[in-house]
Amino acid sequence: MRPDANWHFGEQVVGHGYLNSRSKIARANKANGNVEIGGRNEWEAVKKTAEEAQRQKEVAHNESSRRHFLRVAAGSGIIDSDGKPTADAFKKQSDEPIKTTKDSRLGK
Repeated sequence: MRPDANWHFGEQVVGHGYLNSRSKIARANKANGNVEIGGRNEWEAVKKTAEEAQRQKEVAHNESSRRHFLRVAAGSGIIDSDGKPTADAFKKQSDEPIKTTKDSRLGK
């Protein structure tokens, strides 16, 4: 019996140890739920999925940032209910610079 073409390479498969038979590697990967990606169409699908996930992540981050800004700024009187700055937002609070994080002008 002749060994497979990659008998001298072998592969470490999680849960199955070191395998050097192409058929055993394929069975172990199938049992682990691993899929080998090859060909241009599959790579394009992976790239498209990654780009869509990145867009969704950016949208979620932007929405989270907006909610945080509105929660923090709206309660302080800096912006009105429409998200526009109020007259108080442009007032100079003090000529003295903030020196510590426990300064009362920082809020909480």
